[in-house]
Amino acid sequence: MQSCRPEPFGILLAEITIDAAGFIVNQLDGAEVFTELASSEKVTYHDSCHLKRGAGVWKEPRQLIETAGHDLVEMAHADRCCGFGGSYSLTSHPDIAKNILKDKLNDIAASGASCVAMDCPGCMMQIRGGLEKEGSQVRTQHTIELPAEALRNKK
Repeated sequence: MQSCRPEPFGILLAEITIDAAGFIVNQLDGAEVFTELASSEKVTYHDSCHLKRGAGVWKEPRQLIETAGHDLVEMAHADRCCGFGGSYSLTSHPDIAKNILKDKLNDIAASGASCVAMDCPGCMMQIRGGLEKEGSQVRTQHTIELPAEALRNKK
């Protein structure tokens, strides 16, 4: 065990790790699984900073939303930060984070979507909290919950 260095292992693990949306869309051929599903729900997508910029994943979550039978509506500035930024919103600069969140909530509202999907738990807390504080009826879902929900509702 002493000869096993974590750095090479981490690199190897990172090379074979893929996002769940990418796995369903690219590996499982998600379109075949969801062929009979249809929904008129308009869903917009928030790109998390880590997933889009860090991992380069942005197409697959959108494909999964559409594959699961939803009407994808792009919001303006979908790839802009929601203001959470780890502890940024809580300790470092909460006033700046609130303004960033306000812009994100305006973009969500302007999209006309009844649901905003995302993949980052931090973004989920930030956006859900902001929507609830506003009294918005827009629901938040992790992207992977949408196909699961569609399969549960399949008749």
